[in-house]
Formats: sequence, structure tokens, C-alpha cells
Amino acid sequence: MNALASRATASAGPEQPSPSPRARRSRSTLLVAAAVLVSWALSAPATPPSAHAASGQPVRAAAISTALPLVPGSLDAADQQLLAAVHGTWQWPVTIQPRVVRDFDPPSERWLAGHRGADLTVGLNGEILAPADGRVSHVGTVVDRATITIDHGDGLRSSFEPVESDLKKGDRVRKGQVIGVLSGRNHCLTTVRACVHWGVRLDDDYVHPLPFVGAQRPSVLLPLP
Repeated sequence: MNALASRATASAGPEQPSPSPRARRSRSTLLVAAAVLVSWALSAPATPPSAHAASGQPVRAAAISTALPLVPGSLDAADQQLLAAVHGTWQWPVTIQPRVVRDFDPPSERWLAGHRGADLTVGLNGEILAPADGRVSHVGTVVDRATITIDHGDGLRSSFEPVESDLKKGDRVRKGQVIGVLSGRNHCLTTVRACVHWGVRLDDDYVHPLPFVGAQRPSVLLPLP
């Protein structure tokens, strides 16, 4: 049984109507991703907090766990199956092995400020790649930023900014295909290297992007204070 069928089976009941995706899911969707990142943090040597202060420069940090969302509750079985099936099957959306300039740091409530994605360093050519097969569901400007969103099916969508693209809404894309190039001023003001913001949603909930590319722990840059 595939992931989509598993979700439908798990959510259906003979006497109750199937709840909407918005009602059925909550921020507890983040827990599967958090569990994966805990294993990354535990398997890596810790970087002393004083290292950054002593050098005055950004440093690599092994303690990704400081950015893990601590959310009460649990995922429903269908969403757990879906995220487990997709884990590690995507690729990095950039042409290099990136560093994470700023990690996923979601707010405790939807209306609060937070960081609903990960900021990744980008190759010198500025190209952004599709992390998985999908269809363009949005391309254009949001506020003052050029953005593109790819619908991967099963309720999963990837969004990138600031990215300019010649693609049109409805265009199909393949994993690894160039979908656009970095646009405008540097999104990450704390580093010389240009970066892109990558957000992933499962229906209406933002989830951590990094588990989708597998268990290889990326380097993390701590921003200057």
C-alpha cells in the first residue's frame, strides 16, 4: 500500500466523517523531523559555545538540537507513514553541499514570529533545484520577494525565496531540475555567502526540510551576534 493510500485508510472511519487536513494536523507534525535531528545532534561532536566568541567569525555548530521544535502531542498514523516514506528520498535544492545558515525554528503558535524553514548557502551560479518531482503551484512575488512553490503531491509543498523563475504555474518539474536562480539582495545578511530560504509544508503545517534529504547531518553556521 502506498503512502497516499495509507493516509486515506488511516483517516477513514465507518461512523465518523473524515476531518479536513487542517483540522486533522497540528504543529505536532514536526515531531518526526525532530526525532531525526536529535540523532544527528547526538552523533556529532559538540562545538564549545565559546568558539564563536573567541574567533569573532561564524563557526560550524554540531548542536542542531538547540533549534529543534519541542511540540506536545503526536502525529496521526497516516502522517507518520507519509513522512517516514519520504524521509531521505529528496535531494538538496542547491548545486553544492550546503551549509545551514539558519535552521528551522518554528513558533509555538501559528501567529507568532519564527523561522519556518531553513536557510541554505547557494552555489556560485545561484541555481535552485527541485528537491523532488512535482508541479509548479506558484511563481511570482510575495510582498517584495520573488518566490516559487512546488507541489510534490500527498500534501507536500516546497517553497523557495528569493528565487526568480521562467517556469509557469502548472509546469511539471523533475527532481534535480533547475527551477530558478537566486534573486535580489542576500537573504542571509549575517554571511558573505548568498543563501536561499527553503520551506516545506505538509498541508497547512510547516515541517523541517532537512530530514527529507536524509540523515547526513549538514554543517551549520551560527550567525554573528
